[in-house]
Amino acid sequence: MRRTLCGKGKGNTYRDENNVITMEIVNDANAIHEAAHAQQIVRGEITGTGKTTMRHNNLYSEEIEAYKRQFAFDRRNVQNHAPSYWKTPKLISDITENWVIGINSNQDGHSGDFIYAKLVMGINYDPKIIMRVLDDAKKNKQK
Repeated sequence: MRRTLCGKGKGNTYRDENNVITMEIVNDANAIHEAAHAQQIVRGEITGTGKTTMRHNNLYSEEIEAYKRQFAFDRRNVQNHAPSYWKTPKLISDITENWVIGINSNQDGHSGDFIYAKLVMGINYDPKIIMRVLDDAKKNKQK
C-alpha cells in the first residue's frame, strides 16, 4: 500500500494497474476515511483499477462506513469539511444514507453539486430532485 500526502483538495483511494492500493490523503482525519476505503478494496467491496474507474457495490454504505470512522477520529473535521443538505452531524448516528446523499460540493451545503448522488445518478442527476427527496424525508422523519 502506498500513502501520498496530497495537501489541498480531497482524498482518494484506488488500486493501480500494479495491484497497489494508493491512498491520497489531505490530513489525519481524511487518512482514517481513506483507510476505510482501502479496507473495502481489500474486501472486494470496491473493485477495478485506476483513479477514476473504481466500481462500487454500494457507494452510500461505503461512504457511511468511511465517514463514521472519520467522525469517530475527529468530529469537527467532518462537521467543517463535509457540508450536507441533510444536516450537520452531532452524533455518529447522524451519519446516515440521507446525510451522505446530501453531501454538497459547496460549503453552504445547498448551492453546489450533491457529489455522491451525482456519481450514482450519472446523466439523470438533477439537484432539484435530490433536494425534494431529502426535504420529503425530513418531513416524514418529523411525523
